[in-house]
Amino acid sequence: MQSSLRYLGLASLVPFASLFVACGPAPTPAVGKTVIEKKMAAIAELASRGTYLPPPIDGITLAAHEIDLKLPRGCVPLDAQGMLGAAKFVDDAESELLSACNIVGDSGGIDGIDGIDGKGGTGKKPVKVTVVLIRHRVQVETGEAAASALLRSPGVLSATTTTITGSANAGGGAALSPEVVVTLNAPTGDGARPGTAVWYGALDGLYVLYAEVDGDAESIAAWGDALTGAIIPGASSHPIRWRAPTGLAPSQSAFGPFKMRLPETLSKVSHDQRTFNEFIGDSRDPLDPRDGQKFATLRDETGLAVGGSGFRVAPLPGIAPDAMGVAKMSATARGGTALTTSFVDAPIGKIARVDATRPSGDHEVYAAFMEGGEVTVMHLVFAKEKWAAYSPWVDASFATVTFGGDDGPY
Repeated sequence: MQSSLRYLGLASLVPFASLFVACGPAPTPAVGKTVIEKKMAAIAELASRGTYLPPPIDGITLAAHEIDLKLPRGCVPLDAQGMLGAAKFVDDAESELLSACNIVGDSGGIDGIDGIDGKGGTGKKPVKVTVVLIRHRVQVETGEAAASALLRSPGVLSATTTTITGSANAGGGAALSPEVVVTLNAPTGDGARPGTAVWYGALDGLYVLYAEVDGDAESIAAWGDALTGAIIPGASSHPIRWRAPTGLAPSQSAFGPFKMRLPETLSKVSHDQRTFNEFIGDSRDPLDPRDGQKFATLRDETGLAVGGSGFRVAPLPGIAPDAMGVAKMSATARGGTALTTSFVDAPIGKIARVDATRPSGDHEVYAAFMEGGEVTVMHLVFAKEKWAAYSPWVDASFATVTFGGDDGPY
């Protein structure tokens, strides 16, 4: 995400901001708080803000790319100059600021426009709520897996799944009822406001509706619930849903000088396309193979069920002299356990396959074959709950590896 948006006081909406804990005096060692303890402390601090419940979501409706956004009552959209200024703080080239509005308080003489408590005010009224809609050019399913990924960030106090209540108006009355994730986020620092976010993954991008609220945890949770009625997907904005593969893709994908047919839902992605975990700022992506010098990256259409890569490595005489040795060494070096081995016949030759289990329970498959004095390895990682759906098609996919790729050199 990496979006500052400090102009709007949205720093606290970045869910991966760190919460710091003071160390105890020497010589007694400091005992760090757990993530849960930190989150509970942040929730307790919100109580002093008091109640600020959401008004009805019956304001004006704005067209925002492929969805409509209904604003809360009293939320005044930024003018063109304000939107232009705010957009400069979206420092991600793959993100687009679609809309923003503010609800101001009643007391004057306070400079609260940026979310600071504003001592020595300039006469501006304090901003009680800031609502911002951003579309990130990332395709990801926003279901339970996305909620779990978000919840790993210390700045996210809660992450729950629900449905967009406004979707009944989409597509001429067809109720989409897409599952979304609603998060409650801790403030990032002194003067910042806590916030909530509604995450809606669609085929045309990941829409995130943020709201920074000057209120306690109960108020912010109420805002999260209310804002699920603010997003109205259009007929062309379909939610992403994981589907089990029923066969191999009809066409072949190129991997350097090779090509192969992948199971349905899998595809090759560009090297600069981020995963969901990279997007939310979490350095630990459970499905990222993290292979050095990889020449291909694979991912399923939800972004959360399968990850993969292709890489080349030289055999090691006496240690990993052939394709099977390289595959086994790769699995062991990456912490795989319960290794099983097999071979798959393919037009390229015999392919060595090694299956392994990660400490997390996710399933790994390494498929390796020798060519030109080097070993090419295809490495796939399957979420443990999705492995049963993909397992029937893995050998069938490797059995199609042949020469003829045309996507350039490694």
